[in-house]
Amino acid sequence: MKAYCERISAFLERLTLRERGMLLLTVIVVIVFLWFQFVFSPLDEKVKAGKAAISALNGEMGAFGTEMTLLEERLKVDPNQSLRDEHARLKLALKVQRDELESKLSALIAPERMADVLRDVLAGFSGLTLRSARNYQVRPFSVRDGQAQEKQAQEGRAKGKYPPEEKNGSKDSAVEKGELPIYQHSFELSLVGNFFDLLRYLKRLEGLDEDFQWYLLDIRVNDYPQMEVRVVVRTLSLEQEWIGV
Repeated sequence: MKAYCERISAFLERLTLRERGMLLLTVIVVIVFLWFQFVFSPLDEKVKAGKAAISALNGEMGAFGTEMTLLEERLKVDPNQSLRDEHARLKLALKVQRDELESKLSALIAPERMADVLRDVLAGFSGLTLRSARNYQVRPFSVRDGQAQEKQAQEGRAKGKYPPEEKNGSKDSAVEKGELPIYQHSFELSLVGNFFDLLRYLKRLEGLDEDFQWYLLDIRVNDYPQMEVRVVVRTLSLEQEWIGV
């Protein structure tokens, strides 16, 4: 090893100053090259790989952050809000429908006034005698089933019976069909008197400002000139209340 170092030292001593400088520069270049090749480049690759990993991680974190934001926004939304909106819409539609029905039914006499009005008019006819007065059970009236009900009514009138057998729907069935429940209130009056007094009484009823529907008019002559007339009238309303007798 000592001999090897002496040979190198002798070799360097034989070189000129310029050659020594060139040799030093060459050695420096080789050292720098080797450092870049075996030290710097691997480190640089590791740094680049680390930066790429950090960038990918930042991207994933950004995606997670966006998803978290969306989840937080969804949590802020009331899951029942759509149901509440639909309930409010249906409630408003029901109110509008009820107001329209009340407007159309306003011309009809109120159920609780029907008995009093019929008897008040009767009080002006001394020649007529009230034999009986009664109200019928309040029944639901379906607008969609109106034709079927009218057919029942015709059958009842033909037989002189009222009310006919119940075949129309209930309040619940009306609601299921999307209708407001409408109720029909019927009142029967049986009078005895002569023909002209009875005719004037019926005309007086027709001339009232408050309307009602004529359902049945049954006239019988049992003891001429006295006659018995059975009148059934009805009115409609949105309230399920009995007619006072």
